Amino acid sequence: MFASSLGASAATDVPYARDQNGRSAFLAACLDGNDAEKESLLKQGLVLDLHEAAAAGDTTRVEAILARNPGSVNHRDLRDATPLHYAAACGQIAVANALLMKGADLGAVATGLGDATPAHFAGSVADNKTAALMLGTLVGNGASPGARKKDGTTPLHVAAYHGHADAVRLLIRRGADAAAADSAGQTPPQIATGEAVAALESAGSIARDCQTARFPGVQHGETYGLPQAWINEFVIAAHFNFDEVKHLYAQCPDLLLTRSTWDEIGVEAATHMGREDMAAFFIDKGSPVSLCTACMLGYTDQVKKLLAEDANRVRERGAHDFPALWYTAFGAERPDFLELLLASGADIHAGMMGNTIVQLAEKKKYNRLLEIVRARRS
Repeated sequence: MFASSLGASAATDVPYARDQNGRSAFLAACLDGNDAEKESLLKQGLVLDLHEAAAAGDTTRVEAILARNPGSVNHRDLRDATPLHYAAACGQIAVANALLMKGADLGAVATGLGDATPAHFAGSVADNKTAALMLGTLVGNGASPGARKKDGTTPLHVAAYHGHADAVRLLIRRGADAAAADSAGQTPPQIATGEAVAALESAGSIARDCQTARFPGVQHGETYGLPQAWINEFVIAAHFNFDEVKHLYAQCPDLLLTRSTWDEIGVEAATHMGREDMAAFFIDKGSPVSLCTACMLGYTDQVKKLLAEDANRVRERGAHDFPALWYTAFGAERPDFLELLLASGADIHAGMMGNTIVQLAEKKKYNRLLEIVRARRS
């Protein structure tokens, strides 16, 4: 219903053939899942362009193109679709992440495709798990779960129609409205199929994420007249390069309170990387302290204060959709904070990309955290 609007392929012996909409035979084969056609065209020596590489999941080719021409990350084809639209439509999660780190527009509207955003096409991916993971990659990094096409269709309509229960629950958790009607008056429950029917019937019991402590005082780059690419560079450095962070901050202190295109600020990057030194630097300079940041740094009083102000903050998610519980393991092992969050109502099963606190604690060999989790689950 939805993916078909991207076009259908036809077998060809001409590797660079394109249809009347400028869509290549290879791109159409990717959208159709026609692996034989894709292989045939590649054997003929086809060199992939950015849209084709995104659809095919060729991260190496995508990164090579963007290294030469970074500005092409949001290049539009004749139907106004970007590389991220095609990565989303074909379930290419690794490519989507690569594009996001280069500044891909999560809210890009393809006017030639009914004003669809990448999230609309993510919901139409055939495999339930892949659809949920792709939508998690997009809405977990700032894409709107309630974006509307010209006909009023939201990503939740798409996921419901395709029977994707996990994707439905994810979108509702991120704030999608299950009662939103399209231009025909249909809501997601009315068009749901398969397991999505039951997921939507229980929509009222799905806890919504809380974001009230993440961005106080934070602005988008245009407020300060800063190039978005510079902001992105600063946030990327905040993951691992303290010297570069200090260098960029000295050049422009306003970088401290600006968001990357994937909805992250510097202190959040340092926090989920467990970099207490960088996170403390950011806070000393005036960055906000969210519940997640306070947990990673071991700020007991701040955690209690934030929860007292708003009990819903126990459902806070940090950058990249990381649950608050995970921040008890990103830096030092903090079992007392895990106990505090759980006592405040945090969901022990809260996950991201198919994992929970268990996998993170096992990876870091944080046995005290594992003991708490296992005791709670038994």
